[in-house]
Amino acid sequence: MRYLTEKELAELQLNAQSVLASESAHQVEDIGRRERSHLQIAGLSIDHSRQLVNDSTLDILLNLYQKSDTDKIKAGYLKGEPVNLTENLASLHMAMRDGMPELNTQLRQQISLDRERCLEFAERVRSGAFRSYNNKIFTDIVHIGIGGSHLGQELAVECLKDSRDRGPNIHFLSNIDSRPLMILLQRLKPETTLFLIASKSFSTTETKINSLRAKSWFLERVGDEDAIAKHFSALTSNPEAALEFGVSEKMVFTIMPEIGGRFSVWSSAGLPIALSIGSKKYLEFLRGAKVVDEHFVSQDELSNIPLFTALVGVWNYNFLHCHTLAILCYDQRLRLLPQYLQQLFMECNGKSVTRSGEECEYSTMPIVWGGQGTEGQHAYHQLLHQGTSAFAADFIAIIDEKDPIAEHRNWLNAHARAQSKVMSEGWNQKSNSENFKNIRGHHPHTNIVMDQLGASELGSLLAYYEHVTFYLGALWDINSFDQWGVERGKTIANSIFKELNE
Repeated sequence: MRYLTEKELAELQLNAQSVLASESAHQVEDIGRRERSHLQIAGLSIDHSRQLVNDSTLDILLNLYQKSDTDKIKAGYLKGEPVNLTENLASLHMAMRDGMPELNTQLRQQISLDRERCLEFAERVRSGAFRSYNNKIFTDIVHIGIGGSHLGQELAVECLKDSRDRGPNIHFLSNIDSRPLMILLQRLKPETTLFLIASKSFSTTETKINSLRAKSWFLERVGDEDAIAKHFSALTSNPEAALEFGVSEKMVFTIMPEIGGRFSVWSSAGLPIALSIGSKKYLEFLRGAKVVDEHFVSQDELSNIPLFTALVGVWNYNFLHCHTLAILCYDQRLRLLPQYLQQLFMECNGKSVTRSGEECEYSTMPIVWGGQGTEGQHAYHQLLHQGTSAFAADFIAIIDEKDPIAEHRNWLNAHARAQSKVMSEGWNQKSNSENFKNIRGHHPHTNIVMDQLGASELGSLLAYYEHVTFYLGALWDINSFDQWGVERGKTIANSIFKELNE
């Protein structure tokens, strides 16, 4: 492992062998200091006590961090210096929530003005002040995007829709499959529908094709080219292409090139969230993330919760050989979180080349997957408990005292705690005749508990995972801000499409 001495590496490997050979979680139950393992931040309670890491291992991992270039990378990142080395771009998504105080005043003012313009538009649509071409209130918003221009937005809208006091219905289209598009359009009325086209480049194939189809549908029914100016908006870094498409200049909301797609939820691309829950709650969403940003900036070493989590991740992925990370969400509203985190973790850190261009000689990000409880217990939890694959997991639960039926919430959280207990401690039948019931346990996982799932708490949760992603990438010495691996397939698809059409 990069930065470790042979002695340190040997000790970590010996510690890993000891953990893997252990047959009971009770042998590691008391390792680690309590104050290091049970942490609180911005409405999140993060409990690492069921991770299989002791003080000796943490000390070596901390030394790995100290020897690495992590602090240097972080300092440049916070100043707005290029951290995306292959594209020579900074990463300014933290600035969208005022989390980068070292940025120059002019840039921060521009970000604030762009945010105000976006939120003002959202309020005008919600209040009915901004209306359709024939003076009707918008009842439906169709958001067309994919990947980073879609996943976080749909997650946030679904998580926070209980908070809506009014506002239009928000629909999301991402797949280029025609059926979801046509089924949705059949239910809508063109005179009360507003389309949001979210694409940084404004050339993404799926978004472009779906948007052109939606435009044709609209014009076929309205028959007025000028009406497009009131019904199509663009969230993009390429305003010229949006204008060419027919979007009015007043309806273009720019996304800075320095905002990676998977971080775009904090930028103008967060417009569908503001349309759903209103600007006041959207600002709470940003403030929740900012609290975690302030912690990320100010706290050092093991006091820094995302860094602590990342060091545990290095231990799990590189030494305990956990090749998957399961995101187990015990709340229906979080059902899209695993998919969102798939992109965040795997697009950022699914790399095999270091920042200096050398081949990595160690594993980087494992496969991220997951689902919602308790449905997962009737599907893949059998493999988790009695299968042979090594994995790590995050359990996420909400206390939610405002749940309309407390009994259901208590059952949900009882199952979350029970699954965590069995995953850690296992269960051993002393009778050999019933050893098919044995559960080894001893699987490393973290329990994240939130008092409630409000706008601020969701912002905190997403920012926490963003900073964990950053630290993992820095510790592995890889570029977390590009994604060249997906480009080749797009290029080949163009030529195959031509063949299929012919």
